Amino acid sequence: PLRQTQREVQLKMMHLEQFQSMFKVHKFPTLRDPIDYANAKYFGFSLKKEKIAANMLNFSKQCIHTSLTQLPTPKESKAAVKLFKYVLCYMGDKKNYSSKVTLATDFLNAALSGDLNLRTELFIQVIKQLTRNPNVESEKAGWDLLALLIVTVPPPPLLENFLTVFLMQNGRKRGQAWISEMHRTQYERS
Repeated sequence: PLRQTQREVQLKMMHLEQFQSMFKVHKFPTLRDPIDYANAKYFGFSLKKEKIAANMLNFSKQCIHTSLTQLPTPKESKAAVKLFKYVLCYMGDKKNYSSKVTLATDFLNAALSGDLNLRTELFIQVIKQLTRNPNVESEKAGWDLLALLIVTVPPPPLLENFLTVFLMQNGRKRGQAWISEMHRTQYERS
């Protein structure tokens, strides 16, 4: 079984290496359309909407106004917005009055108790905050949070290849430590 798992992982990695462009995060199938995301905040014509749409998946010190992915109910979208505040606070981009341990615990508990849609949203939120983050300390905290998320819950199957490519392209040493941990989490729970 171990050799079979290793071979499966190796073949998957070769495939992703060759077809990386198919698995860029902005191509993720349940991602909100950037224009729809921007329209959820502003009505009518606005140059600000275009900027919001263009930066939907880039680092921001501002809280999101709706979920980044298409969630089934407004209640889940509202929960996603609240959880994004935890990400901002954990990374030090927003003042918080809770400890990092409390923030991480609450965030990870939400991931554990949430369905695949919410888990996907949480992974995408952390990826957003790691993309074009100008603050070294914030970025380091974001990678720590992503590592905690990866070791706590396996990524949803639909997100797995997108997350792997993100890690390969943005993680230290091509994301190998995170990818290995992700595979360990996935295959040990199978």
